[in-house]
Amino acid sequence: MLFYRLLEENDTILFYTDGIVEAENQFGEQFKKERLIVIFYQSTVTKMWIAFRNRLFILFMN
Repeated sequence: MLFYRLLEENDTILFYTDGIVEAENQFGEQFKKERLIVIFYQSTVTKMWIAFRNRLFILFMN
């Protein structure tokens, strides 16, 4: 089965290797895909908020 999606403006793609999610800390705990997704989501939300704030600033400054 083949799936595809056309990318749109401001879409973001996360590429990663198993080396990231299988990396271990000093206690032998793996980083895991779930933690990577949380960090990616937080980063994306932060970028979206900054872009929104900047647009509001421009709007009110004009």
